[in-house]
Amino acid sequence: LLAALSALGVVLVLARQIVYGAGLAADSLEYLAIAGNVLAGEGLTYLTGEPATLWPPLYPLLLAGATLGIVAPLDVAGPLNAVIFGLTIFAVGHYLRKRLESRFPVVWVCIAIALSIPLADLASWALTGPAFMLLAAAALIRADTFLVEGRTSSLVWAGVFSALAWQTRYLGAAVPVVVGLTLLFQPGASPRQRVRRCAGFSLLAGAPMALWLLRNRLIAGVMTGHDWPIEYRLPEILGDIGEGLWRWLAFDLPLFYRLSSEAPALATAAGFGLLLAAAAVAASVIARQKHLPCCLFGGFALTYLLLLVVALAQGRTQYGLEPRYLTPLYISLLIVAAAGLDRILSGARKRTSVPSAILMLCLSLGVVGQTAANVYHIRRANADHFHVGFNRQPWANSETLRYLRANPLTGEVHSNMPHMVFLSTLTPPLGDRRDLDLARVEYTELPRSRTGGNVIDRTPESGGGREQLAGWLARVADGTWVVWFEDRTTNDLFDYGAALLRTSSAFEPVAELADGAVFKVNRNYAVRSDLYRSTYESIAGGGHGAPAARSIFDVYFAGNTLTYLKEPCAAGDVRARFFLHVVPEDSADLLAGGNTAERPTFDNLDFSFPDRGVILNGKCLAVVTLPNYRINHVRTGQYVAREGHVWDETFPPPPRSLPS
Repeated sequence: LLAALSALGVVLVLARQIVYGAGLAADSLEYLAIAGNVLAGEGLTYLTGEPATLWPPLYPLLLAGATLGIVAPLDVAGPLNAVIFGLTIFAVGHYLRKRLESRFPVVWVCIAIALSIPLADLASWALTGPAFMLLAAAALIRADTFLVEGRTSSLVWAGVFSALAWQTRYLGAAVPVVVGLTLLFQPGASPRQRVRRCAGFSLLAGAPMALWLLRNRLIAGVMTGHDWPIEYRLPEILGDIGEGLWRWLAFDLPLFYRLSSEAPALATAAGFGLLLAAAAVAASVIARQKHLPCCLFGGFALTYLLLLVVALAQGRTQYGLEPRYLTPLYISLLIVAAAGLDRILSGARKRTSVPSAILMLCLSLGVVGQTAANVYHIRRANADHFHVGFNRQPWANSETLRYLRANPLTGEVHSNMPHMVFLSTLTPPLGDRRDLDLARVEYTELPRSRTGGNVIDRTPESGGGREQLAGWLARVADGTWVVWFEDRTTNDLFDYGAALLRTSSAFEPVAELADGAVFKVNRNYAVRSDLYRSTYESIAGGGHGAPAARSIFDVYFAGNTLTYLKEPCAAGDVRARFFLHVVPEDSADLLAGGNTAERPTFDNLDFSFPDRGVILNGKCLAVVTLPNYRINHVRTGQYVAREGHVWDETFPPPPRSLPS
C-alpha cells in the first residue's frame, strides 16, 4: 500500500508536466546552468561563469549526476523531483508504520502527502524543495531511531542526512540545530554522553557546510551570496505566513480564494490556528509519553519557521515570502497530527468508537477535497494558467528562441536574459554567456518593497545608460553577439531598454523578431552607418533628386553609385538577396569591367544586404558603386532561391547624372 501511494504521488507530479515539462523559475535556470557547467568541467559556476555562492551545491550536483552523461539536466529535472517526492512518501509512511499503534494515521498521512497541492506543485518545478524535504525527513527519522533504539549507526546516518539537507538550502540549518539540541538535552543520558553525542553529530553535520562557506569566502569574498535591499516588516511576514498556511487548509481552490480576499484576517487566523493545533497536539502527546515523533518533527517545524522569519526580516530574499518557503513545515505538521490521531484512536479502543469513527470520516472526506484540487491544478498547469515560468507561454512560442534554435550562435553571447539563450541551445560550456543589462543606470540603493517595487531607473535615454553602453562596447570584441528580449506582445517578457542598443551604430541588426532582436557588435558597420546616415540626410533633403525606380525599395542614381532606401524597414525586409544587372551602352565595356562570361550582356553585381547596407533607426539603406562606363539601363530587385523575385525594376540612368 505504501508503494502504491508513493507511485500515486509520482504520477500526480508527472501529470502536471505533460505539456510544458518541469516548471522553470529563475532559480531553476541557474540550477540547470550550474549543472551544465559541472558536466562541462567548468565547476560550480553560474551561467555567467562566476563562482556559485547564492545556494548550496547539492541540488545542481544531483541534476548533473542524474543525467548519467546521456541527457541534459533539463530533461531529468522533472522526473527526478517526481521520484524524490515518491521516496518521501514511502520513507515517512514506513517510519510511522513502526512508530504508531494504529494503521489509519499512517495511511492518512501518506495520502495527505501524495495529494497535497503545495508539495505536488512544488515537486513539478525544477527547485530544491523536494530534495530538501526528503533529506530533512530522513535526518529526523534516523535521529528519532537513535533516540528510541540507541544504535550509533542511526546517529551517524542522522548526521549524514542533516549535512546533505543543509547542503540543499541554507535554511536547512534547522535540521542539525533541532537534532543537536535534542541530543544535548536527551533524557536518561549522562552529561558526558550528551556532550559527546552532540559534538560528534555537529561535526559530521556541519563540516560540509563549513567547507562550503570557506570556499565561498576564499574565491568570491562572500559567505552566502548577497542580501536584497528589501523592506519587509514583521506584521507583514506573519500575515503572509498565515495566508500561506490557510491555502493548505483551503486545498488551494478558487472557492476559498474569495473567502481569503474578502476576509484576510480570518484566513490568517485560520492558518495560525493550524500551527496552534499542532502545538497543542504535540504538547498533549509529549505529556503522556516521554518520546514520540512530535519531539523532533515539531521542534523542526518551530525552528525552521523562526529561521525563515529572521531571514525574511533581514532581507535575505528578493521579494519576500513565497508559498514554497513554507512547504518544509507540511510533512512535519502532518506527522505531529498523526501522532495525536494515533493517541485518540488507541484510546478509543477502550471506550466508544463513535467519536473516532466521525473523525476518520471527516479526514476521509478531506481526501475528496484534495483529489478535486489535484484535478484542478493538473488542468491549470497544462493549460498554462499557473504563474508564468520560463518553460511556459510566451517562452514556449517565443519567435526569438525559435530563431536561436534554428541559427545557433557561436562565440561570445550576451543577453538581458542569458538563461533563455542557454535554454534555447543547452550547449555547454556556458562560460561565454553573459548577463547584459545596459539600460540599468547607476542609482542610489533604495529599499525595495516585498512586491518588487520599481525603484531602479531603467530609462533607455538616460545618460548613465549611454555611458554604460559605451563602456561595455570598449570591452568587447567585434563579432560579439547580443540577444535582446523585448516586451512587445506580453508583459511576461522583459524589456530593459532595447531602444538604447538601436541608438548605437556599432550594433549590426541580424534579426528583428516578434519578441526580441539579435545584434552583432561590428565597428565597421558603425563606420558605414555614419557614412550612410549622411547619405540618408542628402536623400531627405533632395540632394539625390527623385528615385529612378519605386518599388519595395526606392532606388536613387547619384554619379556612379546606386542607393537603395526603404522606410520603415526591419531585418526581415533585407533577408532576400539583391540582384543588380548593369547593361552598358557598349558591350565592349563588359570585358573592361572584368566580366569574363561567354558573350556577356550585363555586369552582374548581385549582393547580400549585410555586405552593402545598414539598418538605421528603422530605415534600410544600401549603396553600390557602379562600373565607370556609360550605362544603357539597370535591372535590380530581390530574389529568393527556388521562390523567385520579390520585386524587379528596370530603368535607364537619369538624363543628367547627379554628382556623387
